[in-house]
Amino acid sequence: MAALAHMQQRQLQVEKTGSRTTVPNHSVGRLMYYLKCMTDVLGDCIPAHLTNYSNCYGLSYSDRQVVIEIAREYPPSKIPLFIPVDDAGDSSNDFLTFSSLEETITALGIQGDGEAMMALRRQVSNQHLFKVMVYEDAWARNNYYGPLREIQREEEQRRYRQLQAAPSYGSRKKCVSSRVKKCWTSYSPLRPEQLNS
Repeated sequence: MAALAHMQQRQLQVEKTGSRTTVPNHSVGRLMYYLKCMTDVLGDCIPAHLTNYSNCYGLSYSDRQVVIEIAREYPPSKIPLFIPVDDAGDSSNDFLTFSSLEETITALGIQGDGEAMMALRRQVSNQHLFKVMVYEDAWARNNYYGPLREIQREEEQRRYRQLQAAPSYGSRKKCVSSRVKKCWTSYSPLRPEQLNS
């Protein structure tokens, strides 16, 4: 006679997997760190050179613009695996990895001719489910909102300096329209006084 018993148990495991890092005090460097956090929870969806925040000073101008545009397009509220919390523990953000631990125990008992034998088999499997980042408001201000405000301020100052350096629109318009009028009168059958009407 043989008997078989099978027991299965599943558990959800949560493990803190974050580590301390040093982020440069540079607006684009902080956005690159933000994008690195995105790839940590979503997978490698952004090229590595755009998330290597320790190399932010060596980034080309076009790559810098790509970093800014990606960050603007994906604020923390649009990343479902970024979870705002009041207290993230020792730092202002941390990563939590969720996995499923499955344990199966199988027992086989055989009895015959006055003797009995039993065999046990234990099998454990661990399956990674997903990773989330918990963050405090201070983390979002320091690594997302603050850097974007700094960049916007820099862009506005650059535009202002360009406008100050360029001739005013009125004088440029006058210069261009006097040239057009001169060209037009030389090719037009209209007299110059008809152009002013």
